[in-house]
Amino acid sequence: MTRIARALVDAELEDAVELDAPAAVRFLDSLEDLLNMVPYAAVRLVQRLAHHSSPAVRRSVAGATRAMVAGWPLEAESLLAELAADPQSPVRAAAARALLPVVSTSHDPLEIVDRWLAGSPEQRDAMERARRRLPAPIGTAPARQH
Repeated sequence: MTRIARALVDAELEDAVELDAPAAVRFLDSLEDLLNMVPYAAVRLVQRLAHHSSPAVRRSVAGATRAMVAGWPLEAESLLAELAADPQSPVRAAAARALLPVVSTSHDPLEIVDRWLAGSPEQRDAMERARRRLPAPIGTAPARQH
């Protein structure tokens, strides 16, 4: 925990952050709680970890954006746009899955869909993957029968 606390301070001060993969994943697993205690530092550290050398950490960053959606939706979306272009396929897939809460909790989900579909090829691919899991009219999944 000392390493994570130090990384939070470094991230807030915009210093270089050094966390090994296991500590980074532990931090990301605790993100929801940390967003309540040290929101700015936690978001800054997540943003730094999006550039971690470990694909597992970057994949965890994508998943952690779900905790950010309520209070930091623009930052979460920006991270996902970055991760959608990651060189590793599992990271890109995690970013596409993590788009679901960004779109479904937005005040204007169609605007987000349109923006991503008009973006880079990687953004289009991520949004097309995400839309397969969302019901129409926002997504392309069949409407659910009750």
